[in-house]
Amino acid sequence: MSKLYFFYGCMGSSKTAQALMMAYNFREKGKRVAVCMPEIGFREKPGKICSRTGMETDCISIAKEDNLPKEILDERN
Repeated sequence: MSKLYFFYGCMGSSKTAQALMMAYNFREKGKRVAVCMPEIGFREKPGKICSRTGMETDCISIAKEDNLPKEILDERN
């Protein structure tokens, strides 16, 4: 069964770092992970989520008009 995790908090509360660590741990266990981020949220590298600690991973860029379930299913194939 899939799960959706949504992180929120004030700036500097390590939301991105926690999400990247969770994605890494799930992948280490052989699970598939889809990391998504709003298209408008990219600071430096489009298509990558980067933490201020230096960690980064590829992600799915989601635009306002995108169909999120379709984007996730397309990534899995």
